[in-house]
Amino acid sequence: MFTKGYQHAPLLMTLVDIRFSSIPDFYESEKLVQLESLFRDIGFVEKVIEKQQEMSFELKSDADGKIVHSAKPTVNQHEKQRWIFLNLDRTLSVYVAQDGISIKSTKYICHEEYVQSISKILSKLVQVFSSLLKGVTARIGTRYLNLIIPLEGKDVANYLKPEWLPNNSIPTEVDVEFGVHNRLMMNYKTKYGALRVESNKFTPEPNASLSIIPNELQDSPETALSIQELPWWGEQINRKVSYVILDIDLSNPIRIMFDIEGIVDLLNKMRKLTRPAFNMCITEEAKQDWIEI
Repeated sequence: MFTKGYQHAPLLMTLVDIRFSSIPDFYESEKLVQLESLFRDIGFVEKVIEKQQEMSFELKSDADGKIVHSAKPTVNQHEKQRWIFLNLDRTLSVYVAQDGISIKSTKYICHEEYVQSISKILSKLVQVFSSLLKGVTARIGTRYLNLIIPLEGKDVANYLKPEWLPNNSIPTEVDVEFGVHNRLMMNYKTKYGALRVESNKFTPEPNASLSIIPNELQDSPETALSIQELPWWGEQINRKVSYVILDIDLSNPIRIMFDIEGIVDLLNKMRKLTRPAFNMCITEEAKQDWIEI
């Protein structure tokens, strides 16, 4: 049975990241072809290969004892790869690397459906890389990125409780020419890992572009997902109204044998923390405007 949610929830993107011990046969030539074929069976119709090469600079002291780095970098000959798969409407992507997998979504119906998709993805991965079942899961992370743009005639202060709304008017003794206090961040230790709740308020300048995706979550044009906008976002963005990015991140460092059922069970338990974390930040007025169903 699916849990209740909001018909017009401000959820912009979800991310599940699973780290495991390195796959020994990851670079065997036929593995990518096998995985691509199995992923097509569950709706992933596009594939992109990202190649990464490590570079390092030598640090040494000059004649004055100051640390400098060499002008020419040393290139690590071992090339790393990530395989990226996307569905047809580009609302779901899977990043597969030698030591982990990440699943991003911009079309989130409910937790149960999302976890079912993750289970299917992991099942296909195990079919190709059976050695995963003999390895260790070292970390599971979940992240929920919410874009809170108020309805016309309202302010973000109507949607976030005062303790979670960054206050631009906090006094400072520092002599500054320009700047605002636009960020609140809280860190909690929980039964299922480190929970970070971050609230960032933005007030766009007249000619400024909208900044909504944190740098570490941004994708290349070839792999970027489509944003699922709420009906009133476009007009409000054009009016340059203030908005908030509410970022909820739960990182669970574990050490267990890789097991799909165990991973799903942990994701369900972690959701029992992240959902209340979201609810503790928002007002009853926000719930009404998003129409709880």
